[in-house]
Amino acid sequence: MARILLLLLTVPVVIAFSDEDESKRTTDPIEIPNQLRPFNGLIGEWRGVGQLKRGSRQGAWSEKTSWGWGFADGQAVIKATAKDGQRFRSLTFQIEDGNLQLVQDTGDQKLLFRPKPSSEAQSSKLRIFVSKPDREGVSHRCTIRQLSEKRTTILFERQTSAQGAFRRTAEIGYTRSGTSLAQTESSRRECVVTGGRGTIAVSHKGNTWYVCCTGCLQAFQQNPDKVIARYLASKKGE
Repeated sequence: MARILLLLLTVPVVIAFSDEDESKRTTDPIEIPNQLRPFNGLIGEWRGVGQLKRGSRQGAWSEKTSWGWGFADGQAVIKATAKDGQRFRSLTFQIEDGNLQLVQDTGDQKLLFRPKPSSEAQSSKLRIFVSKPDREGVSHRCTIRQLSEKRTTILFERQTSAQGAFRRTAEIGYTRSGTSLAQTESSRRECVVTGGRGTIAVSHKGNTWYVCCTGCLQAFQQNPDKVIARYLASKKGE
């Protein structure tokens, strides 16, 4: 399994499934919550540069962050894990009681964010999340800007009182791995599970489809016929 995952991250792979295993794939595809779809553009590998102060190299760091879908116990999440990160070990978008949440795991604590209740703050390119004040009255804010398929920034801020302003604690600028800002966008393939950016080719019954991450690959493997049928129905509806 480790070798398979390593190959998926390093070279394009076409994975074929035999018909003799169809009887084992009885699990229905997990429904993708609409609240999570705006974050499809984050799926993949990213190179990040973090700064405590904008324009200053003091205290700056570099990190590698991987975003992917996860499917377990009938629930779908989008999760980022950071290598050498200084602001989080993981960031997870999840749905709780029908509501979107963002969980920041720093290793020392977990912060729970909810979307800022403002239509101006939520768009396909800009998302603002705010935590409730803790016992000391401190709140945190996380702003995610998806500037393009190749560029994303995450801003972390802190507010020490209800009357005070949010103060920047760090900002991370990300560039998608394997790309440069000077490159033009190539033709886009869609993930058959989520509709995101397809990067891994899979073959089923002589046809080639694409998924965006190993989580979606596993979901496709569970029941490719139903995944494909749902995808085609969604495209027909458009």
